[in-house]
Amino acid sequence: MIRGVAFSLLFAYVEPALDYSICDAYLELEAAAPCGPNGYALNFGYPICKNFIKDEWMYLPNGKAFLDCVRPCLANFVTANISNGITNCTEITQLAFESHVPCYNQCGFCDSEFS
Repeated sequence: MIRGVAFSLLFAYVEPALDYSICDAYLELEAAAPCGPNGYALNFGYPICKNFIKDEWMYLPNGKAFLDCVRPCLANFVTANISNGITNCTEITQLAFESHVPCYNQCGFCDSEFS
C-alpha cells in the first residue's frame, strides 16, 4: 500500500513528454543548407521553436492557439526553402524572418493574449 502511494506521488509530478518534432524542420534546413551555429536554423529557429513548446503551459488558451497555428506555418516556410533549394545563408535568414509577418497575421497574433 505504501509503495503504491509512493509511486502515485512520484508519477503525479512527472511532466508529460513534449513533442518537439515540428522543430525538426529547422534541423532539416541546416542539413540541406549548413549555415553553422550562427545561422538562422540553429541560432534562432530551432531553439525558439523548442522554447515555445517547453513554455507553452504558461500561456492562456488564446496564446496556445496562436502557437499551435504559427509553428506549422513557420515550419512550412522552412520546408519550402529546402524544396526550393535555397542554400544562401543570408537569403535563408531573410526569407525566414519575412515569413513571420504572414504567419503571425494568419494566426491572429494581434488578437491573442499571451500572459
